[in-house]
Amino acid sequence: MSINLGIDLGDQRVSAAYERDGTMRMVSFGGIRHAPLAVHIGRDGTIRTGSAATDAGVADPTGLVTEFSAPLGDPRSVVVNGYAINGETLVAHLLAEVVDRVAAQVPGASINSIVIAYPPHWTAPLRAGLLAAAGQAGLSDVDAVPSNRAVDCAPENARHLPEQSTALGAAVLAAQRARGTDVAAVAVRPGARPNRPAAPLATSGPTSVFDPTNPDATRPNTVSPLAAAGAAGGTGGAGGGAPPPTPAGGPNRMPFLVAGGVLVALLLLLIVLLFTRDDGSSTASATGATGSSTTTSTSTSTSTTSTSTTTTTTSTSVPKPTSTTSTTTSTTIVAPARIGPVALAPNGLILQFGSSSSFTLRFGDDADGTLSRLVALIGQPTADTGWKQVELCTGDETRRVKVNDLELVFTKNAAGAPNGSRTFQQWFVDDPGKRPDGLVTLDRIGIGSTVSDLRNVYGAALKVVQPIAGDPSGLFTTSESGTFIDGITNGVSDKSRVRQMWAGTACQRVAG
Repeated sequence: MSINLGIDLGDQRVSAAYERDGTMRMVSFGGIRHAPLAVHIGRDGTIRTGSAATDAGVADPTGLVTEFSAPLGDPRSVVVNGYAINGETLVAHLLAEVVDRVAAQVPGASINSIVIAYPPHWTAPLRAGLLAAAGQAGLSDVDAVPSNRAVDCAPENARHLPEQSTALGAAVLAAQRARGTDVAAVAVRPGARPNRPAAPLATSGPTSVFDPTNPDATRPNTVSPLAAAGAAGGTGGAGGGAPPPTPAGGPNRMPFLVAGGVLVALLLLLIVLLFTRDDGSSTASATGATGSSTTTSTSTSTSTTSTSTTTTTTSTSVPKPTSTTSTTTSTTIVAPARIGPVALAPNGLILQFGSSSSFTLRFGDDADGTLSRLVALIGQPTADTGWKQVELCTGDETRRVKVNDLELVFTKNAAGAPNGSRTFQQWFVDDPGKRPDGLVTLDRIGIGSTVSDLRNVYGAALKVVQPIAGDPSGLFTTSESGTFIDGITNGVSDKSRVRQMWAGTACQRVAG
């Protein structure tokens, strides 16, 4: 029997889920679905994790560690209660705790693949430290992805459950990795599970809970004290065993409750649509796309009602265009409420969101691979410029490919990319923004959304300006740092609507 394991290593807690034969289950941590992100090192060298760590920290707060990003990115050891330990080893103990819980709940299973989701603000060195920690915990075939990518892949009936969606999405990714590669399973049967990470300093006596002389223990370990002023330290005393983890009991009824709620919401939405349908037409124009081109579009409006779901993505920031000019007219078009096969994101495009096949095309991905995936999902391009030099675009050459209202920009030798590479660097959506169907962000922002809709989603981070005196058009950006979406509106009032949207800075989209 084999499983695929997803671990959500958040800023404050850790949770996990496993996939087996297409069925998803959350891992139980003593009867709940998560454990505090905490490690405690006692004065005698005892190491505890999770709830046991926070409990010990009440009486001995100096031994409690709850912040891991700083030590994980620092090769130097920290001293906790007189013991030297580095960040990788601290995190390794947390990961080993997860494996303990899985071994207790799925006896005799083996792990085919593991995906660990980490906070999206973590840098590349922190990700490298996380993978090194997994190695210390004796885990193999491990990948690490930002948590927002894991959420993209969560089952549809769980993506609105923040305490579960990341771990479940990571388990989906792990299952996809297992199906795509032939990997050796990592046994988790008692007595044959991965070794514990190394203790902070040399130990005296058995320290691994996998030691055959103590097969049922789950915590704590003991470590030797740090030598003071160059003198040899003494040996820590042996700690007592913690109670065994509580297996998950009974069938998981949460998916049925969620499905029932979704069905009721859909019925209410249908009733609202029947009584609020409004038809109209509009014409809009915008000036200042890539190069010196002018875009004019005509669309027929549809009125819908939507529920907002927020997903936050963070990655390396890039410079933004500085010169602006645009011309638009009023419109009554309304953005669709349904997320279609392609969803817009600040760092790329999300394909088949909410399904087990969900995949994110990220800026920096290979151009041919990106286009192949998109074409396989929504059809052949309707326009293709081929590779050529474009004055208002970065890199040596640019290729712009349109599939109806969605344009992708590929760049040869983009900034920071390997020499000779051709990569996906920008997407652009123009009015009417109706094809492919459901061309919106995960917060249902698209062509036709109002400035009020933008404010409701992005709050104080949203900036809307009127860059040209006498021109009613507005220019918006969803954030001034990290990743962002820019666009043109037909005004700056709350009722003004979005006419164009883009993310990525391969080409300057407004010119003046």
